[in-house]
Amino acid sequence: MSDQSAQTPDHLFDDAWKSMNEELSGESDRAAAIVGCALLDERLAELLADFLVQNADGRSDLLSSEDANAPLGSFASRIVAAYAVGLIDKAERDALRKLKKIRNLFAHKLGLSFTEQAIVAHCAEAQKLCPTTNYTGAERGPRELFQHTVAFLAGKIAERRYWRRITVPGTLNIADL
Repeated sequence: MSDQSAQTPDHLFDDAWKSMNEELSGESDRAAAIVGCALLDERLAELLADFLVQNADGRSDLLSSEDANAPLGSFASRIVAAYAVGLIDKAERDALRKLKKIRNLFAHKLGLSFTEQAIVAHCAEAQKLCPTTNYTGAERGPRELFQHTVAFLAGKIAERRYWRRITVPGTLNIADL
C-alpha cells in the first residue's frame, strides 16, 4: 500500500476493503474465518498503538500477542479497549465480537463450514450491525456476509487511524519530556 499520509480516508477504506477480500478469497472456510479475524486483530492493535503514548516499550508490553500476560494481547481485550476509549463504536464492537465467535468455532472444531446454523446466524447478526451495500442484487451467503463485514471493519479501522493521525497534531513522546 502507498504512503497513508498521501491518501484520503475513502482511499484507505477502499484499499483495506480490497486487500481483505483478496486475502480471504480462495481460502477454505476455516482459513477465511481464522485469517480474517487475525487481520482485524492486527488492525486493532495498530489502531490502539497509534492511540497510546509513543513509547515503544510500553506499547509492546500492552499489545504483544506473543506474551500471555500482555493486557491488550488478545483479540477480545483489544475489542474491549478500542471501544472503551472511543476508537470503535458499539455496533463495531458487537460485530467484532460476533466475528470472534465465528473464528473460535472454526478454530476449535474441525470440519465446520459457513453453512453451520450457528455460523450462519453470527454472520447475519454481524452484517446487520455493520451493513454493507449489495451492489449485485444477488442474495449473499454467510461466507460472503462474513468477508464483507471483515472488509468493512478493516476499512473503518483504516479510516480511524487516518483521522487519529491528522486530528492529533504531533504525538506525545515520553522521551521528549
